[in-house]
Amino acid sequence: DVRDFSPEQQKEFLEKWFVAAYLREPNENKTPQEKWREQQRQRALDRVRIIVDFLAEDENWSIRDLAGVPMLLQVIAILWRERESLPQGRAELYQAALKYLLDYRDRWRKIKPVLPAVQAIRVLSSVSFWMQEESKDEVQRAELYERMQPVLNTMDDELRAERFCENLR
Repeated sequence: DVRDFSPEQQKEFLEKWFVAAYLREPNENKTPQEKWREQQRQRALDRVRIIVDFLAEDENWSIRDLAGVPMLLQVIAILWRERESLPQGRAELYQAALKYLLDYRDRWRKIKPVLPAVQAIRVLSSVSFWMQEESKDEVQRAELYERMQPVLNTMDDELRAERFCENLR
């Protein structure tokens, strides 16, 4: 199990993440290297301050709660960097995170997903709904495949649940 990040750990993670991300950008203005690095570092810290302030607002409690999960905090950072904002509410953030994890990340790595994100979400939604109805936190692999396959068959008769899960992993 991975413990949730504390607010201090969230801030530290975001600072390191944004500084690393901004230092990877090209120095297009040919600014002297040391000055450019300091500008990028300051830009990153300014962004982190905005995010930390956003998460601290009372109306953003549900997103603040999700920011404790390390993987979701990284997705929050990625989404914020790309959009300059976050989706409103927990459900929208989950949706954006799923689309990122199911599609964009693989395409960026030049890995072709076996299903487009929208279809993969349909498969995962049916399984997660079933698990929620049954109050299950874990299921056996064979049972998972058995639940997934009928949904997969409506999209692609040849795609096996085993292959879909391997692609997810």
